[in-house]
Amino acid sequence: MILVVDTSAAVEYLLQTTVGLRVAGILEGMKIAAPELLDAEVLSVLRREVLAGHHGGRPALAPAGHRGDRSERAARLNASRRDRPCCFSRPLVYAPVKPHVTARRGQRMKIYDFVGAPNPKKLRVYLAEKGIDIPCESVNIVTGENRSPGFLKKNPLGGLPVLELDDGSHLTESLAIIEYLEELHPKPPMLGTTPLERARVRELERICELGVLSAVAQIFQNTHPFMAGRFKQSADAAENARNRLAANLKVLDALIGGRSFVAGSRPSIADCTLLAALEFSEFAQVPLDPAFKNVTRWYAGFKERPSAQA
Repeated sequence: MILVVDTSAAVEYLLQTTVGLRVAGILEGMKIAAPELLDAEVLSVLRREVLAGHHGGRPALAPAGHRGDRSERAARLNASRRDRPCCFSRPLVYAPVKPHVTARRGQRMKIYDFVGAPNPKKLRVYLAEKGIDIPCESVNIVTGENRSPGFLKKNPLGGLPVLELDDGSHLTESLAIIEYLEELHPKPPMLGTTPLERARVRELERICELGVLSAVAQIFQNTHPFMAGRFKQSADAAENARNRLAANLKVLDALIGGRSFVAGSRPSIADCTLLAALEFSEFAQVPLDPAFKNVTRWYAGFKERPSAQA
């Protein structure tokens, strides 16, 4: 038995065998022009069709002039895809490449998420920009669901997001999750394509995370009534965080300059983090100072992208 685990290689192999005409006909019926874009579900359909032809089952390819069977199969396949769960809060259409489906029938990969929290937001924006579709499950941090014994088995620190892998293990930090998914789906690149690009993207993402998002969170913890019963609030701590926020925004404003995106000419993980940080600052009642003109312009522009609604 020969096992071909790469989808495009498997299709190429099938096309070179004696059943190549049957496979080509099936692809035509499904209106698929590029076999390298097939996923495992489509390949499974091909396998069933080919085996049926080999073992005397129903014909793998309808005779000329009888294409209704192939159209029917294509309709069933499309319907099954429409039923797949999605972690986005609304339909998204932006995807520079064909969406990669990382969670299929029989697999466990999913994201534990909460709409309104900044780190899950960062991940959702990243997924939308990449065109990656992973089912999600909401964990309500307001009611303390993330502190339940069941969830703490997944992440002992109780934080979100959490990525549950196919084997049932978990990744619990948003940046680690993003870098893991980037390894699986390198295109379109959102971590850079050269060593220097990757270093610059990470450098800017860290400024957005530690200098902006973290500062906003410290202000929120020390000033917002919701946090009064959870933290010993300190006006001095809040003031220190405001000064740190202003200093980091000044640096970011200069680095962004006239660029459309934080780290260059295309979106990167730095954009995902900065969007999440500035949206959270609005919620925390820490408005963006319009004196930071480049950051303000970037924020207004990036909010118009479909991914910003994820």
